[in-house]
Amino acid sequence: MLETIFCTTSDIMEKLPPEVHGMQKQRIDVLRMLLLNAGKAVYKRDIVAHTAAILGKEYIASRKHVAVQISHIRKVLPESFGTIETVHGVGYRLNLAEAKQ
Repeated sequence: MLETIFCTTSDIMEKLPPEVHGMQKQRIDVLRMLLLNAGKAVYKRDIVAHTAAILGKEYIASRKHVAVQISHIRKVLPESFGTIETVHGVGYRLNLAEAKQ
């Protein structure tokens, strides 16, 4: 799964709605990770590992940090694009709106 997480193709960024382009890089990376796995649950531990890898070894990501990032993304993400669902005991799932799939 890690090879999917670190994919940074421009077509993925083009799929993101304009509302999210002004977000912090780490939030865009979390959203990109969810988008690459749209419709599938993404483990919190994978998001934590991904965030720590991006921000460097000195940064200690936590599950609470992930919850805060998801909260900020939910506020900006238009409902017409999709919704982020909490999968209890696992992590999060991005459900794309029908028109975007």
